[in-house]
Amino acid sequence: MKTRNKHLLTDGLEFVIIFAMIFLLVTIYVPQAIWAEEKAFEEMSHFRMENIFEVEDFYHQLRNEFSEDALWAMNVVNAIRDSLTADSTFLNEQVLYLDGQVVNVTILQGWDTNYDTTFGFRSKRKELIEYTQYVVVTFSESRNAYDTSYVVQKDLATIMEDPSFVGIIAENLEERVEIITYYDTYMPDSSFFYCPLTNESYEISIENGIKVSSPIKEEIIERQYLVFSFRGANHGYIEDGVPSWKM
Repeated sequence: MKTRNKHLLTDGLEFVIIFAMIFLLVTIYVPQAIWAEEKAFEEMSHFRMENIFEVEDFYHQLRNEFSEDALWAMNVVNAIRDSLTADSTFLNEQVLYLDGQVVNVTILQGWDTNYDTTFGFRSKRKELIEYTQYVVVTFSESRNAYDTSYVVQKDLATIMEDPSFVGIIAENLEERVEIITYYDTYMPDSSFFYCPLTNESYEISIENGIKVSSPIKEEIIERQYLVFSFRGANHGYIEDGVPSWKM
């Protein structure tokens, strides 16, 4: 009987230890996962608000005014980018026909480049570049000696025009790895105008400038795994290009 009780006690202790270990792991990793989820919603919301502000800013560049209908502003801005893609000379004062409306715009040189770098993710890639390298000989009168130097294609003509140029003694095909910076451009769409947490429209107010605000008024609390909670607070605002979360 004592042996049986001892075994039961041992099994019970093992169960308690295993349960305690599982509980410890849960209390460590579950909150971290919840915090990461909260952070992801917050960052996505900030990204969308930044895009709304930029849409309005580009619209202001075209029309010298902000639009109370940010979705309409987005359609105008995207349409202008499409027009410039089709015709790079679509500049200065132009007329845009969109959804049965006539929209007068002024498009400055470089507007499309600003669009692509604003609505784009900056990335880098490596490219293998092949080029011809020339070995040229020049004569130095000050040293009364011949000099040998390496010249690439774009500089060869200048060297050959120099009075000290003697000749080319070798021509080699070389390779180098070059890091290219580029922008992976996207077009803002209607999903950007809704908070990812509540699916409510962002609040846009226009007075002397423009302000884009989170629609969350009260903290959102959702129970997870009985003892934990997901919390979603107001994600802030952007006013005249200044984000509240960077102040």
